[in-house]
Amino acid sequence: MKSLLKVWLCLGLLSVGSAYAQTTHLNVSPKQIVTLQVNPDTAVTPAGQFWAEWLFGVKSGGTAALFVVPKGKTLVVTDLDITMNCTAAATSKPLFSITIYDAAGTPLHHLSRFTPTLTTVGREQIKASFTSGVVVPEGYQVGVENMQIGNHLITRGALLGYYVQ
Repeated sequence: MKSLLKVWLCLGLLSVGSAYAQTTHLNVSPKQIVTLQVNPDTAVTPAGQFWAEWLFGVKSGGTAALFVVPKGKTLVVTDLDITMNCTAAATSKPLFSITIYDAAGTPLHHLSRFTPTLTTVGREQIKASFTSGVVVPEGYQVGVENMQIGNHLITRGALLGYYVQ
């Protein structure tokens, strides 16, 4: 009985060790995992947007008004996380859109559309997951149609996903 317990303990430790040695997440290398972060440009009214690319937790791209998928890569968006503020009492609930544009800047598809629930001063999180991911080809662009509508402002947004080549 003791020897059987030793075998089970050894197998358990081996399986834990192999989990820590994992080199992929759902068959995606950590170096391919990307976060695209958008922040508002409140120097203009309504607020504009600045996008930045983070690969494996390291800022790798500069900021731009729209994010352009790099040459030779295809972006797969798996999750969306938006922080929305309401700066004063609101009488309407505006519709915000995260949009995919072609290389010429023509809007093609709304990755996500959402309406905040806030009608008084406050903050809320809006999250969405895309089961199989949304594919954005190289040269295509991602942007927010409006960072600010009335008293509602997107204070931070993140698209989470990975690149395939």
